[in-house]
Amino acid sequence: MRIAKRVAIGAVLLVAFGVSGLMCARVGERGRYVGAYSTFGAGPEGTRGLYLLAEEEGARPQRWAEDLGRLPAGGMLVALGGCEQLMRRELGRIEREHLEAWVRGGGTLVVAGVPDYLSRELGVELVPAVGQCQATEGLIAMLDRADGRRQQRKRESDEEDTEVEDLPGMFQDDPYGTYDEVVEEGELAEARAAVGASPPFEGIPLVGMREPLGIRIDDAALSRSTLLRLDGPDGEAAGVRVDLDEGQVIVLASSSMFLNRDLASQNGGILFSRLVAAHVAAGGGPVLFDEFHLGVGQRRSLM
Repeated sequence: MRIAKRVAIGAVLLVAFGVSGLMCARVGERGRYVGAYSTFGAGPEGTRGLYLLAEEEGARPQRWAEDLGRLPAGGMLVALGGCEQLMRRELGRIEREHLEAWVRGGGTLVVAGVPDYLSRELGVELVPAVGQCQATEGLIAMLDRADGRRQQRKRESDEEDTEVEDLPGMFQDDPYGTYDEVVEEGELAEARAAVGASPPFEGIPLVGMREPLGIRIDDAALSRSTLLRLDGPDGEAAGVRVDLDEGQVIVLASSSMFLNRDLASQNGGILFSRLVAAHVAAGGGPVLFDEFHLGVGQRRSLM
């Protein structure tokens, strides 16, 4: 009798663990446990939609989950970033040297909203304005900004809000739910319209960019063209292409329009499709989404 009871209990536990494992795997597959800008992410701050667009364009997309020492010749590396990032890995000196050599050998580097990949050797930089959100500011600064918004709301309302002092405990109890709450409760910056200025973006609908950074060309002798300009009297560059030997660097002032939440509403999908279609038409190699430096690497799950 005892043996039968133990066997029954063991069977129940085995089934329970199996169901739990399946649920965790499915949740991980949906991209629930990944950071912002990851192509594994199906939530508002993810970019899975971008990956699917690259597939539709026949660009042979890949998720790059290692350092930049072995990038395929002629490929396009897509580097995304912004204020929602928490787990970013920095590029090392050797990686930067490999990246420059890869671009000069015929690679295409697309950098949207994240300064890390750019250097004086590449001839172009992304520069935040004074007081502007840094693209890699991390968790502490994000919480400070969230607390500032809460304090403002408390001055305008008698309703009680969660204090920033409560957040460490909240992150310990439910890290992913708390992150979603902090990000989703924050007021999104207003999108600024950008206008296509030259191929492949000429004639596209206005593209909405949130918190665009400044673009600075370090070497005036470099061959370059302005791809996007912010709509307005000043018309600052919001997208440029710099040619380096056989390759090129394409810099966009923001990557917010590539997030799932903005891909359609801010015309980020049209922008990216034009970019990838031009790359494919020119006989370029696979489109690589850098997951490694987002801190994600390979697919995340609870297993």
